[in-house]
This record gives sequence, structure tokens and C-alpha cells, in this order.
Amino acid sequence: MKIRFIFTVLILSAISCYGQKVKWQKVDQSYYGMKYELPKSWAIDGFGTSSVCHCAGTINTGNSSKKNEIQMVVYPALSDSALYNGMRTEVWDWKFVENENRTAYKAKSLTFEKTVSKWNGENTRLGLEPDFEVWRFTTSFKKQHYVIYFWAGKKILPRNEKMILEILNRFKAVNAGSDSEYW
Repeated sequence: MKIRFIFTVLILSAISCYGQKVKWQKVDQSYYGMKYELPKSWAIDGFGTSSVCHCAGTINTGNSSKKNEIQMVVYPALSDSALYNGMRTEVWDWKFVENENRTAYKAKSLTFEKTVSKWNGENTRLGLEPDFEVWRFTTSFKKQHYVIYFWAGKKILPRNEKMILEILNRFKAVNAGSDSEYW
């Protein structure tokens, strides 16, 4: 009887662990020309200008334990060249280390160009570490352009690649209207 009970509890525990699906929250930032979804547990913070960048964007944080934390920043831009130059190549005082190794990812509604690299800079006050891996995704829709950065400690992003790609699948460019002149 005890063995059957223990066996049943183990089976039910395994089913509940593997059967849990990620719950998603909708993020409507139409004023930046974008709508997307993130896991419900992620924090969202849009900005017009801030210490992150003197430009428009949003910073999102997932997996709240510092050791496995994933950071995400999205910047809209009015030109393709703005994605690879100036303030949209940085987060706080960290600059994306450019390289030419790029791959394409075809999401549901957009095609992204992915570059894997690291941050270069010094900003210990924010707890960022120079050995973080950074994934940059860029895409364009009509006259709107976007750069999305994901970063975390080594091995964290590859372990969460399926979730990151699902975020990109849920990313939609929308007409930003007259607000876009202020990006």
C-alpha cells in the first residue's frame, strides 16, 4: 500500500513538473511601434529616456534569481543605421562588441538577424559582469526598425533559447504613428 502511494505521488509530481506551460503576458507598447508577449513572471519597464539609454525603449527582466537572471532591452529606431550605431548599441555603460557572425531567424511575422557577442565596458554599480553572453536581434518593418538584446551569465541563454525564440515569435511591429518622431 505504501509503495503504491509513493509511486502515485512520484508519477503525479513528474506530470505536474513537465506539464506546466509558460503563462504569457501581453505587452502593448504601440507608442514604440511594438507589441509582444513575455512570460508572466517577467518584469516590464518602458522608458522614454533613462540611465539605460537616452532614447526610447523598454527593459524586461526574467528569472528573478540573480544567478539565472535574463535581461532584455528593446529599442525602436527610425533608421536601419541607428540599430548598429550610437546609443542603441549600449545598455547603461556597456557597449555591444560588434562582429560579423550573423544568422537569420524567421519568426512568425518578422525575420531577425542574430549576433552573439558580449558587453564591453565597466559598470560594476549595476552588478553587470563582463563575462555575460549577449544575443542581439535586429529586424525592420516598413520604416520602423528594432534592436532586441538578451543577456545573462554564460550558458543561461542557450538553456533558455526556446523561450527567447518564442518571445521573438510573439513580437509584432505595429504602426507607431506620430509618436515615433521622438524616438
